[in-house]
Amino acid sequence: MYTFDKKLFSTNSQKSILRKTLPYAAILIGLSTIVVILSFGGVCGDGDDGATTEQQECQPTDTVDTDNDGIFDSCDPDDDNDGIIDTEDSCPHDAANTCGDTNTPTADANTDKMIEEFYADPSTIDAGQSSFLRWKTNTNAISCSIIPGDYTAPVPSGEIKVSPVSSTQYTLQCEGNGKKETATTTLTVVGGATSGWSKQSPAGVPPDRESHALAYDSKRLRAVLFGGAPGTTPGNPYFGDLDDTWEWDGSNWIAMTPQTIPEGRYYHGMAYDKNRERTVMFGGVSYPYKQLNDTWEWNGTNWENISVVGPSSRDGLAMAYDENRAVIVLFGGYSTSSSTYLNDTWEYNGTIWKKIVTTNQPSPRTAHAMTYDAKKNEVLLFGGGLLNDDGSTGQNSDGTYNASQETWAYNGSWRLAASEGPSPRSAVHMAYDASKEVVILYGGMDENGNALADTWEWNGSGWKLISLVSGPPPLRHHAMVFDNIRNGVLLFGGYSQESGYSGATNDTWLYSAQGYGN
Repeated sequence: MYTFDKKLFSTNSQKSILRKTLPYAAILIGLSTIVVILSFGGVCGDGDDGATTEQQECQPTDTVDTDNDGIFDSCDPDDDNDGIIDTEDSCPHDAANTCGDTNTPTADANTDKMIEEFYADPSTIDAGQSSFLRWKTNTNAISCSIIPGDYTAPVPSGEIKVSPVSSTQYTLQCEGNGKKETATTTLTVVGGATSGWSKQSPAGVPPDRESHALAYDSKRLRAVLFGGAPGTTPGNPYFGDLDDTWEWDGSNWIAMTPQTIPEGRYYHGMAYDKNRERTVMFGGVSYPYKQLNDTWEWNGTNWENISVVGPSSRDGLAMAYDENRAVIVLFGGYSTSSSTYLNDTWEYNGTIWKKIVTTNQPSPRTAHAMTYDAKKNEVLLFGGGLLNDDGSTGQNSDGTYNASQETWAYNGSWRLAASEGPSPRSAVHMAYDASKEVVILYGGMDENGNALADTWEWNGSGWKLISLVSGPPPLRHHAMVFDNIRNGVLLFGGYSQESGYSGATNDTWLYSAQGYGN
């Protein structure tokens, strides 16, 4: 026997040398049966049958050349060119040591396999602890992602830290050479919530605030927070604005120190552009009341003011990133220049803002909620404050506010998805739970100006009120995003009217969804 070295096959002359020397090596070790075979028969690699090329050395009936290297598979020890020596039909490893077999060689087990390993380490944790998802792929994998959260997983190997609030099955999905492959692993959380809210106790908590904005950077696995109003006086909360940037890493809040800082603001909009890997912020209002129409982008270390003409100055707008169409969608808000609520739709592709004209669209509104429903491939909009009875903004003569309970969906055009569900409200927020494939809605302000404390789930066709024993206090003007690391919805801050709270809060909550209707 001999040890096969693929380097010996780098040139035809080297291959010829190996063919010439193998018979004599066999004689020296006394393998008489092989000597007979090698001495008489026009077999692969004997060099004595008059063949002058590698293909002529092989059995003429074997015309398969899987890797197009000029060598028939029956004489090619790596017929799929994956760097792994085959063990079935290549001549040096063929038990009969002849090319007389006519079967088509079967590629080795790793021919098309992309994912070599994917696992959680450790695979079981206690609630509140962390684990690591680790993976390894071969050169067949071009791109990979981890679901839930659609985290872009580097190839050929990597790891991410996760701390789910409940037991979770993760899927690694890879693509390459026109094929897809998936692998799953389950991380068991002992004592984790089956569904519901859990209050967190992070370090470095941002100061109290409301009317701030959150977006989730799925590449860096960070929730990005900017600005807000530090209101503490019920009935007149806005006596300043904030210009600080914070990031949530799944366990703690981290104060960021960018060189360039946008003007302080509240009632602004933010969304993460997954295609361009930037968090985009637009508009809002700075204290005492200066409406803004500037566009900013956060790259993880610094803010950049983007010089682009876009929507008019406004606050109370809502934004969401349409993953299917790779654009940020903006709708509505309040304009001081026209003293009215707006119902215009805009799209931002990273280069220009474009106004979208549709025949059917939501009515003018402010302080509504928007998020992207990845299961339905559409942006979802709910609620918002409406014009009062006489067509102006603000309260009605009886002190009430008009608000919507409509649910709208947008994929380039608007459609009314539902007219029933949560009660009419504004100052409400939503986030899409990528694990349970439902949209989560919490709180808001009712038509009497009171903060709400109800939790709803949208399954793509209808809403369900979720009955919970405990959760956040009644909140309005809070902010929510889905946290890939914790595999739950993150809620921060907001204005509360519950006893024990004096206006704006800085509580951090996580929600594990039931998965209504799935």
